[in-house]
Amino acid sequence: AKAEAGTFALRLQSTTTTAVIDELAEDAAALCEDRGVRFVVAAGTAAEAVRCEPVLVRQLLLNLVSNAVRVSPPGGAVTLESHVREGQWTLGVTDDGPGLPPDQLERIFERFVRYERPASEAPADAAQDSTSGHGLGLAICRSIAELHGGTIRAENRRDRSGLCVEARWPADGPPGF
Repeated sequence: AKAEAGTFALRLQSTTTTAVIDELAEDAAALCEDRGVRFVVAAGTAAEAVRCEPVLVRQLLLNLVSNAVRVSPPGGAVTLESHVREGQWTLGVTDDGPGLPPDQLERIFERFVRYERPASEAPADAAQDSTSGHGLGLAICRSIAELHGGTIRAENRRDRSGLCVEARWPADGPPGF
């Protein structure tokens, strides 16, 4: 709500992409392990200098990983990619879940929106229920991306079932900082 009202003040810090990823990796791996899912940091993720609010970026990534773990089947993987190209820092989390209908790919970032999978598509494992929660996690992720001067989007994987959520913003911080 503070982000939408324009009353939230970012506390930008200079850091590296690997510092942010390393700070998250242990918790993300534990979340995945509890569900029998592998956590993978994509090979070739190099340390790049960035300006961001590391606590908020960590929250964004934890929200994305938590969602990805919830929908990925045991034995599946949640992959985190990070790269800086042409002055943009891109963070992507990919899962092995069922993906989403195209009309839901933008809606999932709205507050209080949860995609309720039809009973015919519901996972056999009740603990893998993708409808748990309050529908705020991805809305918070969108606010964090926008606070950093960026965007967030979701798309279904092209190579197999699953979803990729990608956040992107200027590596040197939002405009005006």
